[in-house]
Amino acid sequence: MSRVVKPPLLNPMTDMRQLVPFAKYPIFALAPGQRRVEFKDRVGDKFFYFFVTTDDASYIPTLSDSDILIYLVSLLTASFNRGEILSTELPFRPNDALRFLGRHTGGRQRSFLAASLRRLERANFIGNIPLGSTVSLPPGTLIERFDWPEGDDLPRTIHVPSWMLHQVQQKQILRIDPASLRLRGLERCINEWARVHASRAVTSPWTIKISYAWFKAGGLREPRSEGGFRKFRFALRRVVERNALPGYHLSLCGTGKDASLAIQRLAVAQKASLAASVPEFDVRETLVLILDNSQTSECDA
Repeated sequence: MSRVVKPPLLNPMTDMRQLVPFAKYPIFALAPGQRRVEFKDRVGDKFFYFFVTTDDASYIPTLSDSDILIYLVSLLTASFNRGEILSTELPFRPNDALRFLGRHTGGRQRSFLAASLRRLERANFIGNIPLGSTVSLPPGTLIERFDWPEGDDLPRTIHVPSWMLHQVQQKQILRIDPASLRLRGLERCINEWARVHASRAVTSPWTIKISYAWFKAGGLREPRSEGGFRKFRFALRRVVERNALPGYHLSLCGTGKDASLAIQRLAVAQKASLAASVPEFDVRETLVLILDNSQTSECDA
């Protein structure tokens, strides 16, 4: 086996991957401006929790920032599949990353990319959410550091934590549809739930009560503001009406406290039919939900 000396060129249609914990838990903010995310849950006799915080000069990473982690996990997965030795030090080419993520390479895109890396570097994680069946996500940052020297021709590197390599080696990864990176806010969050929980739900949908969906999206178990929960339900209805998740169909069932969101994977023929009917992504139709500790939330259309 050989050590990786430069990043391979990836095909987003076949090589895009994400780690299961990043899609399963509300680690990232749905919109900019949050300084803290917390999650506490009990499953049977097991209690799970985590906190994501940052310094006073920054905000915690958003789902959009997590696109960089998708690129890094995709690099690691491609190298692992070729039998190469995985390293925590990854060579990094900004334009390769931007193209892979479906972004433009001109203008201020490199500056935005560097800002995302800074937020990932400054975000501190502590908790006990499981990585597979035996270990928990260790405390630390989502990336350990990145080297970004001035000058277009100088090499750049990103240093990732060792547990990320172990997750790739244990195949705790998900295949990602590149079209999902165009989703924003709550819509993007629900798409990640679909990849984790509903990828096999063809004959019957995967369902989640709306009250628990609020919590799973980053809200507190007991909302401090009923208005915040009402706005969440409004945003959820907008997501269901738009029904633009690649490869999945959304519906609402039940009423009142029993109301649930249902997610079902589409068959191949249904995917083609839906793709023809869904409008192109328009930033003016972005669905954003802010769920901070004060439960101040808003939905922009």
